[in-house]
Amino acid sequence: MKDLRSSEIGTSKNSMQVMALDFGTSKVGVAVGNTTTKTSSPISTLKYNSYKHLWSLLEPILTEWEPTLIVVGMPLHMDGEESTLSDLVKAFAKKLETQFDRKVVLVDERLTSREARSMTTNLDEIDQLAAKIILDTWINHSEHS
Repeated sequence: MKDLRSSEIGTSKNSMQVMALDFGTSKVGVAVGNTTTKTSSPISTLKYNSYKHLWSLLEPILTEWEPTLIVVGMPLHMDGEESTLSDLVKAFAKKLETQFDRKVVLVDERLTSREARSMTTNLDEIDQLAAKIILDTWINHSEHS
């Protein structure tokens, strides 16, 4: 999958650049989108071995894309109850908000990885496609778009 650069996705004066993250314990899928065009693109899957490593991988991406908002997938069970990963995701989102001074929102990510697996056979693309699906969900259901 091609790594896109911020200059390749158009923006206008009233649009909002949004980034989505599909958080996992060893990988984070990243996608970016625009509220005016209501488009999104998967950009990367970050493989990390510590939170310090993850922050060092996220910093240049956030600097390049300059998102106004970051959407993080919230893992829930099918009945809507929080999963075992939910507490880690909430802590990650809180740290992300303070570390990078960006607004962060949590979005239900149920079935996004399953949908992403149906879209590709390349295992390296699943997490970034899941992030794109999370972002598309937010863009299509947000009052800001």
